[in-house]
Amino acid sequence: MAISLIPSGKKVQGPGKFTAANIVGSAENFVPSIIVFVVVGALYLGSVLWIGQLETEVQNIEVQKEEILALSRQDDIAALKQFARKARALDGIVAKHSAPSALFDPFEESVHSSVFIRSFILDVLSGNLAIEGTTQSFETLGEQFVIWRNTNTYLDSIDLAGFTKSGEGQVDFSATMKVKPEYLKPQ
Repeated sequence: MAISLIPSGKKVQGPGKFTAANIVGSAENFVPSIIVFVVVGALYLGSVLWIGQLETEVQNIEVQKEEILALSRQDDIAALKQFARKARALDGIVAKHSAPSALFDPFEESVHSSVFIRSFILDVLSGNLAIEGTTQSFETLGEQFVIWRNTNTYLDSIDLAGFTKSGEGQVDFSATMKVKPEYLKPQ
């Protein structure tokens, strides 16, 4: 039997004429798709506008950051200049200062290993040296004064100003010394 490629018989009709009612009736099948399309378009438009707003805010923040950094750099520079002025002034004071450095080494060598010196006050003009210290016992205090009286080369005289036994069993003392003039000159 032969098959014909041309349809024969009853004709299949389309939806009919293009009228508003036919168009609305056939469009109800596409309403969910149209709603999804509109929502996606609105979301895209909203995100484009939101991204633009965020980029503007980021640019404003960058400008503010640069302004703050410029101000802080200026403050840092001003602080560094002020510090440099103070350092130069201090350097000038130290350069003009004549410390009696000849006294420090022999004094350090003459201090007993169990004696802790808490205060060292030297009046260069009068040659008086006032010290305060702490030691473990009266015996160590006696040894320290023997060292200062007999084996030193930098003292003219030494006087024990006072001593007390502390609550921890240690002995606190104070002494006044007269330093020889040659040890009061800078090296």
